[in-house]
Formats: sequence, C-alpha cells, structure tokens
Amino acid sequence: MVKPKKFADKNPKLNEAKRTKFLKIRCTHREYEQVRKRAASAGLTMSDYLRRAAFNHRILAKDVGAVIGELRRIGALIKHNYPTTGHWSEPQKRRYWQLHEQLWQLADQIACSIGLKNSK
Repeated sequence: MVKPKKFADKNPKLNEAKRTKFLKIRCTHREYEQVRKRAASAGLTMSDYLRRAAFNHRILAKDVGAVIGELRRIGALIKHNYPTTGHWSEPQKRRYWQLHEQLWQLADQIACSIGLKNSK
C-alpha cells in the first residue's frame, strides 16, 4: 500500500522548513533550569526558545499582552469614573485625567517596544 504524499512534500518552501538536524549542547543544571524557566515563561518549548534565541528572534513572555490589556482596562476605568461632581477642584481633575493618559501611553509604549504596535 502506498501512502499518499503530504502537502509539504509538494511545496519546496515547506520542505526547507523541516527540521531534520539535531544539535546537542552541554550545560550545567543551573543553565538548564534557567532555559527551561525562560521557555516556560514565554510559552515555548525549549527547542523553540533556543532556536529563537540563536537567531535573534523576538521572545516575549506569554502574559505581556495581558499586561498591556490590563493597563488599558485600568485607564478606561479611570476615564469612566472621571469626577463630574462639583467638589473636585480643577487641578484635581487635571491630575486625574493625566493619570488616565499616562496609563494609555505606557500601554502604547510597551506595545511599540515589543513590536505589537507601530510607533506614531
């Protein structure tokens, strides 16, 4: 019985992406644990993590997007709760609004620095 060829066999570019070579490195137990922890924090396998590190590809912690979203959510809550009553002075209102803007700017700066958003 002849097995049907997979799509990757017909596409030369996909064939180039097959990982057929094996690298073996030596490291201490401490180095191994550091790599394992870093890979886990990025949500990657150790192989994927080491490949990205070796070829200078971006390695992000898996929860960076959640941090950006949380900063924006807090900024939106501050905006939503903006003081509209008369017992707030103008300088207090201005500081309150600046805090909202600073949180959004921080979220944008983080997103730009890791390549999730283009800088303006």
